Amino acid sequence: MIMIDEETPLLRSSSDDTIPRETPLPWKQFSIVLFIQLAEPLTSQVISPFVPQLIRDLGITGGDDAKIGYYSGIMHSVFFIAEAATVLYWSRLSDKIGRKPIILTGLFGLALSMICFGLSTTFWGYIISRSLAGALNGNIGVMKSVMGELTDSTNIARAFAYFPIAWSTGAAIGQILPNFFALSPLRRQRSSGRTHVLTPRVLISAGNYAILSLIDIAFRTFQPLFWAMPIELGGLDLSPPRIGIILGFVGVGNGLFQALLFADFHKRLGTRTMYLVAVAALFPIIALFPLTSFLAKSYGVGAMVWITVGLQLTLMPLFYSSFGCVFMYVTASSPNKKSLGTMNGFSQTLVSITRGIGPSLANSLFSLWNIATEANVEQ
Repeated sequence: MIMIDEETPLLRSSSDDTIPRETPLPWKQFSIVLFIQLAEPLTSQVISPFVPQLIRDLGITGGDDAKIGYYSGIMHSVFFIAEAATVLYWSRLSDKIGRKPIILTGLFGLALSMICFGLSTTFWGYIISRSLAGALNGNIGVMKSVMGELTDSTNIARAFAYFPIAWSTGAAIGQILPNFFALSPLRRQRSSGRTHVLTPRVLISAGNYAILSLIDIAFRTFQPLFWAMPIELGGLDLSPPRIGIILGFVGVGNGLFQALLFADFHKRLGTRTMYLVAVAALFPIIALFPLTSFLAKSYGVGAMVWITVGLQLTLMPLFYSSFGCVFMYVTASSPNKKSLGTMNGFSQTLVSITRGIGPSLANSLFSLWNIATEANVEQ
């Protein structure tokens, strides 16, 4: 009989036995956990799009817009300061009375604090409601405890891989949500002559920005994986120090290209042509992956492989110049200057969503490709 006490680990090591098969995640409970996990990023980020305007409308800066950053920073910080002061208490209490009461209390506390925030009309009222939101948000630590209880050593890594997606999604929803509500009487008075910003131009430019960000983050996570994988699995079998050196040179080279050459190329080609050339560079960059893999399998990691790698690295700064172009398109698509902040918030929300999806999507597809390849070889 196995004795269990406070020193018994939750996850037993499998090093002494054969590697066990991965336990399926309990998706019914797990999906509820992920849904509840949305609450913290949603409530912490929901004020981001409008808090500078709110500070301005409150008049606390005395008309000095240079002070807006100071007061908006306080409004953001008090949430996490209050959370840091209380999260340990809530987590320890959950060990005594159970997880469910703490989770329900946290959800109720967040809802109450958001109601108080909506009813506030003074700076200190907003500060108190934001502090209340952080102090009553006991879920952030407890949810990880619940995850540890729902998983075992075979599937815990897969389970926690979904947490960043939940954070990105919650933050994205929180930043979009204010667009569907009237924020305050003060805000309504100042926004009566504005143009809600989802015009075709905004959607096209923001969509391009989001797609580029998806490709970028997928590429950034896939490229070192490709270099590190064994040759027989389609990679180059490079060591971590070598990968780090290569990525370091890529970063320096890209920075120099954007700083020294982008403006000149843009002046000669124009935004549209420069953008098309930059996006076109993506096709040979991607095509060089299977070619490099083929050469490595056929001839080893020799001169021919390094030529293809070098060509790919040379084209990367050209592709990254597409971001400079798309930033200009995003700015130019705003209906007016007063809508610029909202429009940038909307486009950044889309980018956050795609960046949450990209790494898992790219690396999962690569893994599926390797599995399919191994199955074909065995047959």
